[in-house]
Amino acid sequence: MSTTDAVEDVLRVVERANRGPAKDRHLCVLISLDVKNAFNSAPWNLIDEALRRSAAPEYLIRALRSYMHARNLAVDEDLCMPVSCGVPQGSVLGPTFFTMAFSDSRCEMA
Repeated sequence: MSTTDAVEDVLRVVERANRGPAKDRHLCVLISLDVKNAFNSAPWNLIDEALRRSAAPEYLIRALRSYMHARNLAVDEDLCMPVSCGVPQGSVLGPTFFTMAFSDSRCEMA
């Protein structure tokens, strides 16, 4: 789901809550949390540990680590920097990796 899709979903909920006479309307509250650089700073070792705790097969952990390995960030046309943590933004697996890495209360963001 993209940011645009999420915003559109929220607006649909607000519109539904705001329909009809004022005395019949539902209360609509939105709480948003933005963790600075959340996806960019998810440590790969926490993702590996979370996968192992979830009893993921070792071959799958190796495949997923390979998926994240040797990534580069294009700063401009002439400069690329190696990436050693984080999950690919916009990827299908990114939110799952992030959630798994930080869902255990023993884990803290670096």
